[in-house]
Amino acid sequence: MRSPVFYGKTRDLMQGTGITRITLTVISNLIFPLPPIEEQARIVARVDELMAKIDEYEKIEKQLTELHKAFPGNMKDAILQAAMQGKLTEQLESDGDAFELQKHLSRVKTIKSKTKEDIQGELPYEVPESWATPKLGEVFDIIMGSSPKGEEISNDQTEGVEFHQGKIAFTNELIGQSGLYTTNKSKIVPMNSALLCVRAPIGTVNITDRPIVIGRGLCSITPVGNVSLRFILYVLRTLEKTFVDKGTGSTFKAITADVILNQKIPLPPIEEQQRIVDKLDQLLPLCERLEKMVV
Repeated sequence: MRSPVFYGKTRDLMQGTGITRITLTVISNLIFPLPPIEEQARIVARVDELMAKIDEYEKIEKQLTELHKAFPGNMKDAILQAAMQGKLTEQLESDGDAFELQKHLSRVKTIKSKTKEDIQGELPYEVPESWATPKLGEVFDIIMGSSPKGEEISNDQTEGVEFHQGKIAFTNELIGQSGLYTTNKSKIVPMNSALLCVRAPIGTVNITDRPIVIGRGLCSITPVGNVSLRFILYVLRTLEKTFVDKGTGSTFKAITADVILNQKIPLPPIEEQQRIVDKLDQLLPLCERLEKMVV
């Protein structure tokens, strides 16, 4: 590793017209910093740590560039789609397949969803053979929102449960405070649920870390068993356009319960879900920083 400080000094002291060189006398008289032995060890350890991180970031930047070439368009969308096709993580034989997981989730669902019609909800991308592709209504607890009466809503925190009509309090990920409360708890959503906008703008997703009541602009998708909440958050983000395309209505477009319940999703084994989440948690923030640098 070349030191920029000493390289600059020695370059200024080089002699010769054709091939420049530095003399032994010059080298012998160079002054350099010499910290105590303990400090030297700490400096070396810190430099080794930082150099390893630089190497890692260079590899990630290269991977992001390759993904952008393979999936033209918005880089974050490209990363999400690649992740949901199993292209960012290794499929390990030791994980098994996800078909037993699908059966288990279907058995432990607390809310049995019924559909009135068989709407085709095919995935817009392919997934590995070891992954299952169940319908959302088969493996998740889903609640469609319904607005309380006007007299049941107030801004008094002592009156009932926090109420959300739509995405007005949505953030990048975790839903903010609405400032509204309701005594009508018929559509109460448990904490650690994904919230999906079902009316314009369709398809936007957030997470709630607390029980809330939802109005008709939202539906909740709650994982059962030990399925990763963050995984289903990322899955739903890859399906935003699919939901938008299925919206109906002349004034305000919306998607029905049947559209949501029948929509197929990618379902890898639990271990791979976590690997995908870890990879996306690593790549997406770097992607955002890279996009800001480009702009």
